Amino acid sequence: MPGTGSILTGTYSPLLPGGLAGIATFSFVHRKVSGITRTMTAPSRASADEMMRRMNFQNMMPGMMMGSQVGAAARELPGDITKSQFVLLGSYRQGYKNPKAASKALSMDKGEVERMTESLVTTGYLTKDNKLTAKSLELFA
Repeated sequence: MPGTGSILTGTYSPLLPGGLAGIATFSFVHRKVSGITRTMTAPSRASADEMMRRMNFQNMMPGMMMGSQVGAAARELPGDITKSQFVLLGSYRQGYKNPKAASKALSMDKGEVERMTESLVTTGYLTKDNKLTAKSLELFA
């Protein structure tokens, strides 16, 4: 009887190699396109400057950011530290141990937090193991 054989040895056997190659090609292309689509549509982490604009830190007093008294007088930050770095210092003050944890807590890019941390070490606000120095503690007094 024609057509009663197994798929592997019967009437459809000439189509099988192309069918497997087609399925494999489709699967490969589908995975690549899905990965690109996920990458392009994934929400990105905000930069430090963008975070400041979104959260309106421009008008916020440094003492209030860490839970000080509401009536505290507004102070300017020293010229060697940015508002973004001050916020990062606050996260280290709260107990975050490394840039990865701080970036996650602040919803910031890890690479940018690492660069800001290095800058804070260079300017003397943090030790090499991310501990606050006397200079940084003066900002929170």
